[in-house]
Amino acid sequence: MTLTTDLLAQWFAQFNSQYFHSSLPCPTLALSKARTRFGYLKCVSARRWLLSKPKRTYSIHISTYYDCTEHAYQTVLLHEMIHYYISYHGLKDSSAHGPLFRKMMEEINRHGWHITVSTSAAGLEVSEPMKRRRRGRCLLLLVTTHDDKTYLSAVTPGAAFKIHDIIAHSRNQIVSERWYVSSDSRFDNFSRVRTLRGRLVKSECELADYLAVMQPVPVAELFSGSYRL
Repeated sequence: MTLTTDLLAQWFAQFNSQYFHSSLPCPTLALSKARTRFGYLKCVSARRWLLSKPKRTYSIHISTYYDCTEHAYQTVLLHEMIHYYISYHGLKDSSAHGPLFRKMMEEINRHGWHITVSTSAAGLEVSEPMKRRRRGRCLLLLVTTHDDKTYLSAVTPGAAFKIHDIIAHSRNQIVSERWYVSSDSRFDNFSRVRTLRGRLVKSECELADYLAVMQPVPVAELFSGSYRL
């Protein structure tokens, strides 16, 4: 389904009345593109004046990276609302998902929900907007190690220099680095990495198939500041 902040606001008002005694002011509600966090609560403390008491502002962020059902999105929102309730009312818990969180979670689950302390993305499809966003030209890295293994990564462009620097300090393990770009759809399901990790290329035939749709980018050009994806 297509999630919107208007829907989140409606659900928040409904759940606030049903499960939280209408005690929570509506925070900023936002959509995120996080791949590993389905939702999170953000709290910022700031002083308006030098000696004034810090004021807390809250926001709840729900990821639309995966294609989820309405019930699944609502479950994530309820999870974050429990965090919000505990923080807003200054309640103490032993950890982020300590006894108090779990007690509140179990009480709400008695109404037919299935809130958990963590959520797995296993079996979920990437949402269509995210698929469209991920398509297009991507930056690729081939690394060959001293034991003759080759790894392929799709790299977040902003992390390329950091990865290049890591490789420069790993020459006892890495023989070569080769950078490429490609718009081929086979790279759509590659995670865009920010550190030195990649998929093992299992054969020369597989490597040749990849190279056939990749265009090389000289390292000097990539890091000169003149190259643009």
